[in-house]
Amino acid sequence: LSTSPHDPMLSLASNCVRDYFGPTVQMVFDGLSFRGEPSTFSQLVATLRQKCRQKVYSEERIRLLGSAVASRLQNQSLQLPPLRASLLVLCQHSIVKVTLSKSKHKLIYYYQLDINRARLLPRYPRYVEYAKKALDTMAAALVEELLVEGRLRTVDVVLRTVEHLKASETTEAETSTSSRYTSRQTVLESFKRLVQSGFFEQVAKLVD
Repeated sequence: LSTSPHDPMLSLASNCVRDYFGPTVQMVFDGLSFRGEPSTFSQLVATLRQKCRQKVYSEERIRLLGSAVASRLQNQSLQLPPLRASLLVLCQHSIVKVTLSKSKHKLIYYYQLDINRARLLPRYPRYVEYAKKALDTMAAALVEELLVEGRLRTVDVVLRTVEHLKASETTEAETSTSSRYTSRQTVLESFKRLVQSGFFEQVAKLVD
């Protein structure tokens, strides 16, 4: 869903999202950017169905794909579970902010883009490299794990980093319990250093 009139910074952010998360996540990103205001999930889905129907059934698209293929592609891309999962990916990486509104009978969640966060995605490898130079390889592995996963609890990022480091090393066939404990302690100490050095900070609540 390209911007009209063309907004180069918004298009850059959209393409960054596609490069890192794929076309379905990009479609959700574009749907929120097209609306331009905080939107509920149902409002987002309605916008996507309207806009994608126009794209899928354009004369050029039908000529290239055929009407049956174009219709099937539309149905596959607009199923609710992939759209919901894509929205969660954007929330997980703080590209979408969530706000909560309370009505008399229910809670309503609104989603809004943070365009600047999306444009930071191509810089992620540079952040990892800087952490490696400033601290060490273990710190770089921790930074990479958080950049890949988005929001994580401390215990999860430590355990995932331990497994990642083990997988990337040439180790013995079996690792003892004591060495596993030591590696976790070492990664945790590196995590503390990253927090104290300002590399990591506690994430804000997902819902305001």
